[in-house]
Amino acid sequence: MTEDSFIETDDPEAPISVEKPAPEPKDMALCEVEGVHDSLYTGKAITFDIIVKDGESILTENIDYQVSYENNTAAGEATVRIQGTGITYEGEQVLSFRIRYDISKA
Repeated sequence: MTEDSFIETDDPEAPISVEKPAPEPKDMALCEVEGVHDSLYTGKAITFDIIVKDGESILTENIDYQVSYENNTAAGEATVRIQGTGITYEGEQVLSFRIRYDISKA
């Protein structure tokens, strides 16, 4: 049913059902992301325990958003992409971080 739809009935005792329209998804780009930082090269994929907040609310991964990484194994510029699932949040944030060699061990 749409916001304006109704069911006509001659039964005065019939229950009335009203559906609320689904709220518009919020923009993921407006959320705060914590936990992404430059890291030392390990030879393995660098990932983070990311926290995404909408004001004081902490969002849930794989329900509100999904995380993906690009170029996160080799030294250089890497990317983490936080993308809204489209239900409560839509859009994305793309953050960069650097993977550096530890030159003190060279």
